[in-house]
Amino acid sequence: MVTGEKSFKHFGNNIYRYYLSWLPEMPRGQKEQLVLGLYHEGKTIREIAELTHMSFRDIGIITNRYKDKIERENGQPEEKDDIKSNSKTTQAIKMFSEGRTPPQVLIELDLPPENVRTIHRQYLETMDMYDFLQVYDQIKHSDKYSISSLLRLYRIITDLGMGEEQIINVLNLAKHNQLEKLQWKVEYLANEINVLEEEKANCEKHLTLLNMRRDESVQTLWALEMSLAQKREELAYMNQRPRLPVIGEPGLYKRR
Repeated sequence: MVTGEKSFKHFGNNIYRYYLSWLPEMPRGQKEQLVLGLYHEGKTIREIAELTHMSFRDIGIITNRYKDKIERENGQPEEKDDIKSNSKTTQAIKMFSEGRTPPQVLIELDLPPENVRTIHRQYLETMDMYDFLQVYDQIKHSDKYSISSLLRLYRIITDLGMGEEQIINVLNLAKHNQLEKLQWKVEYLANEINVLEEEKANCEKHLTLLNMRRDESVQTLWALEMSLAQKREELAYMNQRPRLPVIGEPGLYKRR
């Protein structure tokens, strides 16, 4: 494996292009050589990641292992129990785990900002935040979106209780320019609902009026039935009394 900066000077742009074309089939050792070659050219972790399509974490592991090896070859003492003698990468990661911020680590360890950002990213990736960092990388260079807009969208979705399938359906509608048509349909249906609600209220009033009239008719019918029953009783009573003779009836004035 390549062990020194001078070993990388023979790499040229054409050689890099050749290596990159074979990157998917390249053995691990050659990938590490390629990463270190780009690193010694002064390329940043982000630039190396864009060229090699490797993650920041894998690139950081390769470059940090190389830097640690160079430090050991230069005779720097290695005492694991003393944080001051550890590599600055280890010190920085320990400080991040203690809740220190990147500016604090930058000032205390006197590291370049790019190195602090790289180490901080490596620390976050070890904390299972790789997916979030990938999203962050894409958004922070966007002209349309920002982290604040992403968080605002997340709060809206959470408040609405939308699931993944519902979100996908909405995005598909937006993709095919159907949202405006859908909004028009919603407004139309809302107006229809208002009309139906008004008709329902009118029907309920009319039904109440009919119920009142029904109750009045029932009371009237009951009163008529009571009157009819009384008349029947009177008629029955009259039928039971002796019948008075009728004037002119034959035999009314019989001689005795």
